[in-house]
Amino acid sequence: MNRTDLNKLLAKRAKQAAHKKKLHSIAETLAIRLHVRQGRHLIWELGSGTQKDNIEAIAYWLAKHGHYIEDTDEKESDPLNYLHNKLNEKLLSLELGD
Repeated sequence: MNRTDLNKLLAKRAKQAAHKKKLHSIAETLAIRLHVRQGRHLIWELGSGTQKDNIEAIAYWLAKHGHYIEDTDEKESDPLNYLHNKLNEKLLSLELGD
């Protein structure tokens, strides 16, 4: 592996880490806004079963459904509000057993 390839690899990993951190931050914000308790009860409902807590499960859900953030012009709508509404719908459907 030459220096250019190594730099590209490191840049890619840094970008992935930044994206993961951004998803975790958004997940924390959504959990607060939706009054999601700490714990593990959403891991199987929102996550893949490998997450360690509800925040990670929400972050996993965001990774699956959060493409809207990158595709949205911030002037058009608030992506956090959109994700809040979508996650709220999902949590309500889980609560009602739909």
